[in-house]
Amino acid sequence: MQARLREQADAVWTLLQAGAHIYVCGDGSRMEPDVRRTLVDIARAHGEDGEAWMAKMIESQRYVLDVWAGS
Repeated sequence: MQARLREQADAVWTLLQAGAHIYVCGDGSRMEPDVRRTLVDIARAHGEDGEAWMAKMIESQRYVLDVWAGS
């Protein structure tokens, strides 16, 4: 998933700026941290403080998790 996000970073950013929500479903121990890092990197590439941007996404419930602990 994160590879596709990187490939489509500009389109993803455009959607996020328009109010898109991110729903992450899957392995919470491996996949979710990678997805989060990728989105933070995309935000940084577009001039944002990536961690602060992600905190706002979480606070506004635009970054939503449905994950489980992987092995």
